[in-house]
Amino acid sequence: MNRFSYLVCLIVSWLCSSSHAATSEVHFPQEHQAFFKNHCLDCHDSATQEGGVDLETLSFTIATIEQAERWQKVLNVLNSGEMPPEDSKQPDGSEKADFLDELAQTMVSARGSLADSGGRITMRRLNRREYQNTIEQLLGLKVDVSSLPADGGSGTFDTVGSSQFISSDQIEQYLKLGRSALDEAFERQATRQQPAKTFRVEPENTVNVLSRKKIAEQEEMYQRYLLWKAEVDKAALLPENEKLLAQLREKYNLDDLTNSIRLYQNTGLLKGAPDATKFGFRDGNKASFSYQGGYDRTQAYMKQYLEFPNSDRGTYLKLAWGIQRIDVVPDPKDVPPGKYKLRIRAGVVEGTDPSRHFIEIGHPQRVNGVLARFSGKPLVGLQVLGTEDNPEIIETTLVIGSNTPREFGIQERQPESSKKMLSREFYSYKRENGYGTPPAIWVDWMELEGPITEAAASESKIVRVEPEKTINPANEKEIVQIEDAYTRFTRWQKGVDKAAATPENRARMAKFHKTEPKSAHPIWSYGFADRLEGTPDPKDFGFRDSQKAAASHPENDRANLAYHKHYAALPHRDRGTYLKVAHGTGRIIVPPTKKELPPGSYVVRVRVGAVEGTPAERRFIQVGHPQRLIESRNWGLEGPAISTHQVTGTIDNPETIEIPLEVTYDTICEFAVQEKQPNNGNLKALWDAHNKLKAQNGYGHPPAIWIDWVEIEGPLNPVRKKWLKQRREVELHTNAKVGGTYNGYFKGGYEKGKAF
Repeated sequence: MNRFSYLVCLIVSWLCSSSHAATSEVHFPQEHQAFFKNHCLDCHDSATQEGGVDLETLSFTIATIEQAERWQKVLNVLNSGEMPPEDSKQPDGSEKADFLDELAQTMVSARGSLADSGGRITMRRLNRREYQNTIEQLLGLKVDVSSLPADGGSGTFDTVGSSQFISSDQIEQYLKLGRSALDEAFERQATRQQPAKTFRVEPENTVNVLSRKKIAEQEEMYQRYLLWKAEVDKAALLPENEKLLAQLREKYNLDDLTNSIRLYQNTGLLKGAPDATKFGFRDGNKASFSYQGGYDRTQAYMKQYLEFPNSDRGTYLKLAWGIQRIDVVPDPKDVPPGKYKLRIRAGVVEGTDPSRHFIEIGHPQRVNGVLARFSGKPLVGLQVLGTEDNPEIIETTLVIGSNTPREFGIQERQPESSKKMLSREFYSYKRENGYGTPPAIWVDWMELEGPITEAAASESKIVRVEPEKTINPANEKEIVQIEDAYTRFTRWQKGVDKAAATPENRARMAKFHKTEPKSAHPIWSYGFADRLEGTPDPKDFGFRDSQKAAASHPENDRANLAYHKHYAALPHRDRGTYLKVAHGTGRIIVPPTKKELPPGSYVVRVRVGAVEGTPAERRFIQVGHPQRLIESRNWGLEGPAISTHQVTGTIDNPETIEIPLEVTYDTICEFAVQEKQPNNGNLKALWDAHNKLKAQNGYGHPPAIWIDWVEIEGPLNPVRKKWLKQRREVELHTNAKVGGTYNGYFKGGYEKGKAF
């Protein structure tokens, strides 16, 4: 028996069992039909099906897993605020709360009712992790186990027998996945010698062409809509429709239905109303949505994006409506299972928010032909560091299995806020600029290459960062920028003070003091300058608005100028830098540019020393992946630190700390060194301590850690790795002994020079 046949037998012997599905039903109270009809079916009935979602056929009796899953999605989008959309009538708060409370309780009952085991412990199955490891050990490939039963339910353990029950349909999932793994193993073997192919997409020839086509279609549709609307408006003025209009005004709580979407959605009830089909629309609701949800919403948005520079040789990713993705769609037969490289040549738009300088890669989802969102979660997120003038090529590795979709798309990273928040930001921008959310990322091209055969081990390299050449100049530059902002504020302040001295403005400020406590503050009062008459425009002085200008008040020092200046004046900055623990540059990142490191073993070295006289608890550094989400903070790690290390060296006699690392295809390819965050990273406690110290010394946290340099070496060959491991074990043993004495000395309160 070969190992493939053995695997199938093994799966059957592990997973064969019988169970009986429960047949009881759960009923969602019918009293909520009105809420469902008023706030869901306008857009998601069988006729409209906006976004491909039909809720009119959803039964209030939950008898199957599929029905329960659909109701769970309804619960999720209502809870998140994504639905109803911003431009629809919003439900009353108590009404929505009652609906969500009843639905949540119903879902709890449904889960219990639909449980296959009926509460009895059944034969234990392999959990997802065990099954994935077994397949990988036998066939050498990692399968996607997301279709298998989840492993939760027993605290932190995922192998408790009482949680590993299984039903007959779940057995089929295991068998189906096993067969798929076998097929993929044979397919990979057959295509191992197949030459790699490259599939490139030039967005100016694809996405931009589609945008122009969509713009033309919307323009033609808009002209038909205007003709239809004119006829509807005529019908609405007929005497025989007065009663109906009064009913609609009462139903939707509107004083006037002129140009109201509610009027045009209900044209089927108007006497003498035109037949929408004669104008090319399915009905009045579809005609109205073609304008409200199409032309009016996105026409100016798509046009503006095509008018931005560099649209002739690339495209700008949209964050809100319209065509948001760029897809590479090869013929599936040309993409056998294996490893592939996906490359994107891209740059960020100058002056845009750094938190938007990220892209996501995933499998495209197409709803009614619209290129928006991914099918499932994104596969990977990547930061864009290039610019439009100097774009970078970003590369990542993708593993394609037998059942992996052969289409891949890129889009700007979707913010963690809800879709409703994204829509609100879009309309806020549109009121300002006339089109909507401005672009942040430009893409020149993207390509998929593979399958890629395993290459020989990469040559080991050392990438070193000298902070006196990177961080220190950036610190000096920041000081200049802060001082420049102070100067610009002072010039703007003179004009504001002059205008504020008039009797009319003094009266206004007196009113502000009663309703706005901040307006009485000598610094933050300038944040209200835009409400006064005759004050200079802050934009003429380089500020976004009055509040931004007020934040640059020299006496405010929220920019921590004294903190930066103090660190800039410290000794030994000609050959290293001091880590800041609060504001400013608090970490050193290596490698200096985000290039993917080949998988393998690496070592990070930090030549470091503690500042004499600093507390023992501050003599620690952490290594991890730099946090990029909050770009206003140039410190902090993404998730928990990889490792923490005590610093026993000094500035005069620094030590070199070595940290071994394992890099895989999924590892974030940036590493950072920072001082260990006090109070478990509690920001409020950190800033409270900073402000307390600032009141004492005039600047804030004194330095505790000095860094000479940081470097990463790898990938290491096995002999080198073994040697470093042995050396590291000796160092750890020695440091443990030294650290015990060192901590006991300082924690015991001994002063320098006293005996132990």
